Amino acid sequence: MTFSVLTEPIATGFRASTGAPWSLFAEGPTEAAALNALRAMVDRKCLGGARIHQLNIPGDLRAAWDELASDPSRDEHVQAMADYRKTREAEEERTESERNRVRE
Repeated sequence: MTFSVLTEPIATGFRASTGAPWSLFAEGPTEAAALNALRAMVDRKCLGGARIHQLNIPGDLRAAWDELASDPSRDEHVQAMADYRKTREAEEERTESERNRVRE
């Protein structure tokens, strides 16, 4: 099994990390040490029974996607998500402003 691993320098050496579905990271004084530590974590997971599988989904997914994209309620849903995002961002800005006032 092979998958991509991101390595990046950090203050104490290097961090090696995987994306989903593993979502693991390990740190070490060198890039090789971080990779080895990450490899050991994956090995432990596999020994514990973890497996990655590929699923083939039957049916014409393109037709289902096209149907969803042409659904008139889709625009309402997209607008509701945008409105919710604006509300949350405004709440987060207010919270951050309050935190900054307390610090001053």
